[in-house]
Parts: sequence; C-alpha cells; structure tokens
Amino acid sequence: MSGDLLSSEQDFTWVSFRFGVAMSRKELANLQLNQVTPELALKIRDNVNDMKWLDRHLCRLLLRGDAESSTNSAVYAVRYYNKKENFLRHFALRQSSKVEQVTVTFAITTLCHCSQRYRNRIVRYYYELPVLQSAPPTVLRLDVSLDILNFPHLWDQFLWTAGGTFLSKIEYSKKDARGGETMLLSEYDCAIFDADYWASDADHECLNLLGNILTSRQTFVVAGSMARISDLTSNFDCMKHMFQTLGGFRFRPFSALHTNWRIWCNRHQNNPTLNLVEIAHWACLDITLRRSRGTRTQICL
Repeated sequence: MSGDLLSSEQDFTWVSFRFGVAMSRKELANLQLNQVTPELALKIRDNVNDMKWLDRHLCRLLLRGDAESSTNSAVYAVRYYNKKENFLRHFALRQSSKVEQVTVTFAITTLCHCSQRYRNRIVRYYYELPVLQSAPPTVLRLDVSLDILNFPHLWDQFLWTAGGTFLSKIEYSKKDARGGETMLLSEYDCAIFDADYWASDADHECLNLLGNILTSRQTFVVAGSMARISDLTSNFDCMKHMFQTLGGFRFRPFSALHTNWRIWCNRHQNNPTLNLVEIAHWACLDITLRRSRGTRTQICL
C-alpha cells in the first residue's frame, strides 16, 4: 500500500503509515464535518499539500479569502480531487468499440515566450502513449519551443515508465508575415506553459490575451516546480504561487475557460523535475472524453 493519503489506486483512499490512519472511499464520502478532529484536520491538510493539480473548482475552494485555512473546504477539496482522479482512471480502463488510432496535438512553451508572439525555434516530437486500455496508443504531436531547456531529458525519464514510445523528431518552423517562427495556439488541442521561466510584466499582459485566443475545445495547463523559490515546500505551495503570480481569477484564461484548465505541480519526493508525461496523459484523457461525448466542454462531476 502507498503511504499517500490521496492514492487513487487502492481500495483505501486515505492511507498513511506516518499517522497510522486508514479511511475508505465510502467512509470519506460519509464523513461529517463535525467528526473532523484536530488530528484528522492535520492529515487532511497534508493531503491538500500533496495534491498534484488544481482546477477552477479547487482554486475556488482553497484559494479564495479565508477558504485556504478552512478545514471544511479542505475536506470538500479532497473529496472532489479523488472523484476526478477515480473517474478518469475508470474512463481509461473501460472497453471501447473504437479501434482507430487518434492524435492529440500539444504546444509546450514558456510564459516568457508569450510577449515574443511565440516566435522562436520549434522542435516537433512524435510519441505514442497508452491512454485508453482498449484502444491503440495515442499519438502525441508535441511542438516544443527551444526555450524549454533539456526537454528530451525531462520527458524521456518518465516516458518509459508510462509505457510510451518515441517515434520521430523534426525541426519545425512556421513563418509569420515578418519571417518569424510562430506557434498558432488555436491549432492545438492542448497548450502547456512552463512557469519555471521568469516572466516580465509584458509577458503577463500578453498572457491575458490568451483568454481571447483559447477556446472551450482546448485544454490549458500551467505547470512548474518553482524550485528556484526555497520557501515553497509543498506541491500546493507551488501551485498557489503560480495562481497568485498570474493574477488569480483576474488572469483571463482562468476566468474565461470554466472547466478545461489545470495548474500542475507533480514533483516526486526530492526530484524537482515535473512529470510532463503524466500531465500529457491527463490532457489526452480530458480531450478524448470531450470528443467521445461530442461536447466542447469537459464533463463536470
């Protein structure tokens, strides 16, 4: 059994060897707020700190006003987080009658790339990644700006564990009217921004325009480890910092895209490297789910 209270792979959702406590999914769902003892409140807060992602609903629960310190909000947040994790895990395992191989396209760039209008050298990678158990591996087409340093190393260290395969790599450029290379974000299924690169005020102003560019058919991700900031000790601390630095719900993509965005920080123990493969796997599930339902917004749970 995992020592992670948020493990979605065990019959017992809350398990902690550190505290010697176990709580099943059913017990969690039936937990009454007046049953939360100070000791349990501390364990719930540990679960929040270990979350790998936040979406619109979790940001509203945990990052608005006094909600951050509210045990009630933390209980609701952990329930919601587990429900989302379990739903997508079961979706990935369900039988499907479709046998064709699908492609999901990604733009992976930095926040500071924005004010440059995405004019930079771009490398296109093709990979296969198992996403749905009963379907062929999904083809990932990743257009990565070269200001993402050491991308192959960051990606490949997690690809093998996920059962993925490298297919090919090509230099890719698309010239704008002035001869600069561009990334047209409207062309991609998912846009991932690495927040570990310094962004200026001009970058933030430009990033706000993404609220007018991105559509509800796309998935939007901001990810980072924030390793350069020493006092951010948990995943939650890092995600809170990213959310607030971008302006919270004043950041237009967070306010304009109601459901299909996430902030990610999925560092593992002492390894500050983000698991971009896990983020891409989630994005593929999110996109595949919306395609299968014939809707342009993520299914709300």
